Amino acid sequence: MIRFKYSFKIFSNSLVNFFIGVTAFLLIQISGLFFISIIFKQTPEIAGFNLNQMIALYGFSQITRGLDHFYSDYLWFFASNGVISGTYDKYLTRPLNPLFQIIIETVQFDALGEIITGFALYIYSLKALNISFSYTILVKTIFFIVIACIIYTSIKIIGTTFAFFIKRSFTVLRAIYSVSDFAKYPITIYPKVMQMILTYILAYGFTAYYPIKYILLEPMKIKDFVSIIFLIVILIVFTSIFWKEGEKRYESSGS
Repeated sequence: MIRFKYSFKIFSNSLVNFFIGVTAFLLIQISGLFFISIIFKQTPEIAGFNLNQMIALYGFSQITRGLDHFYSDYLWFFASNGVISGTYDKYLTRPLNPLFQIIIETVQFDALGEIITGFALYIYSLKALNISFSYTILVKTIFFIVIACIIYTSIKIIGTTFAFFIKRSFTVLRAIYSVSDFAKYPITIYPKVMQMILTYILAYGFTAYYPIKYILLEPMKIKDFVSIIFLIVILIVFTSIFWKEGEKRYESSGS
């Protein structure tokens, strides 16, 4: 909370940058929606998704990516310079988990534009589909938002960890993270190999496609719930182990 407080003070002193950032994200969202509208002028549905369901999927993906951008954006900087510059030293001298300190280092308030737009699209799609907002919808939405945030953060941490091995891992992180763009659309439109990657390896399918599938299209069975929890536990454990292995390779800059 203290870190959030000071980040907010910095944000309040640079409102121009905030509005520029929000405007940039809004333009990106508008271009994405424009692209979707062009597609649906040519076809009534994509992989069983009509236009409003597609808007729900797109909106949900923006909510989860926006939240990830909001609280863990500093991982990009650390992947680029944190190890080679010796910045990691300062985290080791504090009585807090170093990884936790890195994640909360900065708060990107311009991500609010992405989050708000995502929620607006998601709520609009529910109304357009004549789906009444219920406690079940709310619980499922919160559940999958948490799952998606864990996935985004874990994958970013994994990409960042490579910096301990190769000094700078920005390009590795960008390559891994860029795959999340495929999650804006139904993963069933991709080849089987890509579906496997988006489901079981990088798990980006659980940041948009599967949430919308189980929230709007079909009920989630117990085995589906257990499988999702099992996958998330495996991802968290692997991320933690990989980070600790990376830490062992760290050498101070000596400055």
